[in-house]
Amino acid sequence: MPKYDVKRPVKIDGDIHKPGCKPLKLAAKAAAPLVESGSLAEIVAQSDDNKEQDPKSGAQTGNTAKK
Repeated sequence: MPKYDVKRPVKIDGDIHKPGCKPLKLAAKAAAPLVESGSLAEIVAQSDDNKEQDPKSGAQTGNTAKK
């Protein structure tokens, strides 16, 4: 099930979710009208192929530049 960031307050199953709350897990079909309206934005997970390790901190970066 995809995850979504809340961009504008939405009411889902009786609960109000506001921007800054934890990502929501919703079925793509249920989320589609909310994404289209701009209330939600799908979180796209990066594959390990697109991640590089920062040489100083050892942290994963999202660098997608071609080598």
